[in-house]
Amino acid sequence: MILKAINFFRNSQNQHLATWIQTLSVVAGVIIALFQLSSVLQESDYKKGEKYLKLETEFSSEVGRSMGLIHEYYINRNLLPDEKYSELYPVEKLIKTKSSIEDFVSRLSSCGVFRVCPPDNVDNLVCSISQTMYVDLSKSITWPSTWKIAFSEPVFYEMKINEHCGLMERIKFWYLR
Repeated sequence: MILKAINFFRNSQNQHLATWIQTLSVVAGVIIALFQLSSVLQESDYKKGEKYLKLETEFSSEVGRSMGLIHEYYINRNLLPDEKYSELYPVEKLIKTKSSIEDFVSRLSSCGVFRVCPPDNVDNLVCSISQTMYVDLSKSITWPSTWKIAFSEPVFYEMKINEHCGLMERIKFWYLR
């Protein structure tokens, strides 16, 4: 039976029909491959979204609070004397809080750069966090003399702003604020 079909298509009178069937087979194969690729891409997008959602949850539960604490550190510095300030806001806690935010921003940034998370979502969040932190850390502060420390304040966030913010966002931030 298979031999008869092969001989039928090898016959020169049936070459056009054979070519037509081969073309349909190739088209059907391409369509099936596209459906499979689409399914794989949807699964990949789901995994990217899931990873980003975990980072977004971490931001909501921990990092946002830490950013508020940094803002409080910087705002209250000019309002309190050195002794009271050092008592309420220990330097170790400031360093730990700043480091935790930088660590989160680094992990989030890497997640977008390596396309483990949706890059557009990552860029928006990193840009927003970096702009907020840059503004807070750029304030002119004289730390208590007992701390004996100097911070290289917003350099990390400046780099992240330039890396993750769009051109118009950077122009508005650097030149129009």
